[in-house]
This record gives sequence, structure tokens and C-alpha cells, in this order.
Amino acid sequence: DVLFYAFYYQQGTYQQYLAARELKKQSWRYHKKYNTWFQRHEEPKITTDE
Repeated sequence: DVLFYAFYYQQGTYQQYLAARELKKQSWRYHKKYNTWFQRHEEPKITTDE
């Protein structure tokens, strides 16, 4: 919960960057269109650079 707080309420700071980096390490992915974090049920079978 603290990581999400840091990401959403400390916009444009180094703390936001660190929170995003840690969320990504924990298999969370940010969707720019919906401005929210999602976690997959399983890893994708095929991946691309995007």
C-alpha cells in the first residue's frame, strides 16, 4: 500500500520513481491509458519490447 501511495501522491519525485521501480519488480504493470497498476494472473506466453 505504501508503494501505491508514494506513486500516486508524490508525483514527479524520486520517491515516485523508486515506488514504480519496486512495483515493477513485484510484477505490477502500469497502464498509461487507465492510469492504474495491474498484476497478471500468469506470465504471458509471448512478449514484445512494448
